[in-house]
Amino acid sequence: MSDGQPPKPIKLRKDGQPDGRGHAEGSKANRLAKNDGRRRPGRPPGSRDAKSEICAVRDMPVAVVIGGRQRKVSTRMANLLKLREKALKGDQRAAEYLDRLFAQVEPPSVEPDLTASLLEEDAQLINYWLSRKQPADDQAISATTDIAADADAAIGLKEEKQ
Repeated sequence: MSDGQPPKPIKLRKDGQPDGRGHAEGSKANRLAKNDGRRRPGRPPGSRDAKSEICAVRDMPVAVVIGGRQRKVSTRMANLLKLREKALKGDQRAAEYLDRLFAQVEPPSVEPDLTASLLEEDAQLINYWLSRKQPADDQAISATTDIAADADAAIGLKEEKQ
């Protein structure tokens, strides 16, 4: 060694192999000890990140009085109940925020306008019925053609004349 002393002899097991207690090999028992002074990369085991802390706080039970009875609900539910209470008391901002939350959960359903297609189908049915009907006299014929023309004009259908 550098201080003038000879190196220590390696201790051997009964089978002639090194026992692993030498400095060069390192001790197997202390090789990965927790408090050996080295800095370990990453988050320490057992600690929680910000997301898990926030989720834990969000799900913590809170005592709330609902309908005269005390119940334990999550923090999220307690906040929603408080927001609902403010909205019912007339707080406009709370009411708008609650409406936005409700719209996110269940968007309003908008049904398509079927009026135009119904009018078109009705006109086609009337024209079909009038074309199959055999009127008894000429006066009835002129009346039915006038009705059909009026129905076509009402829905915007143009009759082609040949």
